[in-house]
Amino acid sequence: MIRKAESQVEVERLGAQLHDEAFHSSLRMADSNFLHTQLKEKDAPLKDISQILEAVEKRQVKLETENYRLKLQWYNGMPELRNKESETIILEKLIKKRDDQIKEFKAQLEGNEDESEGE
Repeated sequence: MIRKAESQVEVERLGAQLHDEAFHSSLRMADSNFLHTQLKEKDAPLKDISQILEAVEKRQVKLETENYRLKLQWYNGMPELRNKESETIILEKLIKKRDDQIKEFKAQLEGNEDESEGE
């Protein structure tokens, strides 16, 4: 009978231990599920941010490429611009010279007309 009582106590102790383990296992599972849910909630904004950063990086590469192309175009266009500037200066001088010649011719014509009228 003592053995039966000891066995009964052992069975109760093991049952309580099993109940505690089941309870702790249930808590761990609940914690795991909660943390997994939290992770999913935080993962969505991170994915959005990652996509935004990727789009920004692609845009930056395009802008850098465009910037390089424009700098190259500007650099290559500078000699032509300087040539056009030189041509413009030459043409301005020529125009001034022609204007001066026209003024001289007008003055000569007016002088000739005055002489003709005087005769």
